[in-house]
Amino acid sequence: LSRASARGGPSLCDPWVQERLTRLRSGLLVASAKGFPPDRSHLVLSYRAGTRYETSNQRGLVRLIRGIMDNPKKIGRNPIRLPPGSEIASFLTPDILGVALTVPRHRSNQALEYLDRFTALKDCDLDLSVLPKDGLSPGPSTFATEYVRRAAYGNGTLANPIEFKLPESRLKYTDDDVRHFAATHMVANNAALVGVNVKHDE
Repeated sequence: LSRASARGGPSLCDPWVQERLTRLRSGLLVASAKGFPPDRSHLVLSYRAGTRYETSNQRGLVRLIRGIMDNPKKIGRNPIRLPPGSEIASFLTPDILGVALTVPRHRSNQALEYLDRFTALKDCDLDLSVLPKDGLSPGPSTFATEYVRRAAYGNGTLANPIEFKLPESRLKYTDDDVRHFAATHMVANNAALVGVNVKHDE
């Protein structure tokens, strides 16, 4: 039994938890489910926009965007303030670029508002030159994975590194570069929105 099952709550691994799955006319895939704990709402917005979609002149750009995603202070002059107790974290793989957000359930509408603001990078005022350095320090396993990927895929886009040095890419790219990549890859028909403890039609 999972811990959630032992407490009497549903496990996210149980097939009956999923309620609805819809593809909108825009191409966005929307899924909703009930989960535990019931007083928290979780939203995950992901794009088919990982490092494999970088060109040879864009190395490090996706990781830079990932750094923008999970810090509201980096977005716009008047960033949306998330509800107290919220948690946000971006993630990146060769295939996927996304952000996960957790908020009190009664404030889930604000989470959707923030995700809407985030996706509109073209409307943001980004001063990339003053962004703080990435605090992530890749460990030995990360380096090993990068070398295995290079060995497996050679010069293919799947060999594009995830752990690119951000201080260099901060100064290399402009806000126009960010917006162009977003307009090309971070679009509805490349995206999926998953909500747990969120109304499907909200």
